[in-house]
Amino acid sequence: MIVVSDTTPINYLLQLDLVELLRDLYGTVYLPSAVLRELEAEGSLKTVRAWAGDLPEWVVVRGLQREIPDEFLHLDAGEAEALTLALEIGADVVLLDERKGRKAAEACGLEAAGTLAVLRDSAVAGRIDFDEEVSRLRSLNFRVSDEIIDDARPPRP
Repeated sequence: MIVVSDTTPINYLLQLDLVELLRDLYGTVYLPSAVLRELEAEGSLKTVRAWAGDLPEWVVVRGLQREIPDEFLHLDAGEAEALTLALEIGADVVLLDERKGRKAAEACGLEAAGTLAVLRDSAVAGRIDFDEEVSRLRSLNFRVSDEIIDDARPPRP
């Protein structure tokens, strides 16, 4: 499975100390250069900057081979590059949390998932407790409605 990630899912999973779930679920995760720059930026948390400065072997940073399409220019740099890279390499999934980015992904035929989907899939695999981790995620100012959380919640056994 080919997966490209935007900054936000990586950022939140690092804060939850759950970023390894990405490796467990997807194997390799591709980041465009803009996402790495955002993770390394001065305003990022120290733990996020440290991770970005010493990436694990399952993370591959790729520069773009083509221009960002006009339909992505209204997005921030990380989202625009993540979507462009996903199209370039034929990604199966692009990880994005922001609504505008997800709509742009869907409009060009890309499957979009986000932090909640990573938590859901990890809960289904028995690696985490979904409700516990969503509670922790919300304490980090992750903004999401109860309805979206209910839609993402894995079925109870």
